[in-house]
Amino acid sequence: MDQRRADAPRQMSLKLPEAPRLYPPGSYLVTGANRDAYLIIRAFTEGQEAFLVLSGPRGSGKTHLLHELFGASGIAVATDAELGARDDVVALDDCHKSEDPMRLLRFLESRAARGLRTVLAGDGRPRTWAGGLKDLETRLEAMPRAELGEPDEPLLEAVLGRHFAARRLKTSKDFAAFSAPRIPRRFAAAAAFADAAAAAAHEGASLNVSLAKMIIENLFEAPVQT
Repeated sequence: MDQRRADAPRQMSLKLPEAPRLYPPGSYLVTGANRDAYLIIRAFTEGQEAFLVLSGPRGSGKTHLLHELFGASGIAVATDAELGARDDVVALDDCHKSEDPMRLLRFLESRAARGLRTVLAGDGRPRTWAGGLKDLETRLEAMPRAELGEPDEPLLEAVLGRHFAARRLKTSKDFAAFSAPRIPRRFAAAAAFADAAAAAAHEGASLNVSLAKMIIENLFEAPVQT
């Protein structure tokens, strides 16, 4: 054996970071699973209601929906150091991550006093965003609400596609179409499947139907019918 070749350092495969998520206009897929929430928020943009809450599971498309209806310039994030003194309709995202419930309460009071309209979005039940602050909890629970539920099959397939794109995965044409009807209809299941696919790709596997079948059987412990 060539000693120089034996002593040469091995190349390491590096996992690429997720690509930034982009939300082009018109890219939000409306299906039976999210149509009610979409229509409620669209009606809010055309109405006079002061506040609206958008809630749903992690990964259910809340941020995407806000971008679709308000555009990037209309969205602030609750964890930002400065919530802003905007005089237009503002969508406040990631309210479940708010580190200062009192600051969020004062922001809402200021918006209400000036007659400004606000959408608040976050994971889980809105009352949990209050961090135990009863006044904020009461206000959040009293607001009109649009809720995103778990996906139907067409939405799940689209969500899988977005997960693959975010992880920079090159899949076969039928990879998502084969997988969507065979995994649990939950956003968490889609994320877990995409993570497993990314791990397999990192090891050099081809992302095709055969691999999808194996991942589904291993992850969800159920035989896959083809």
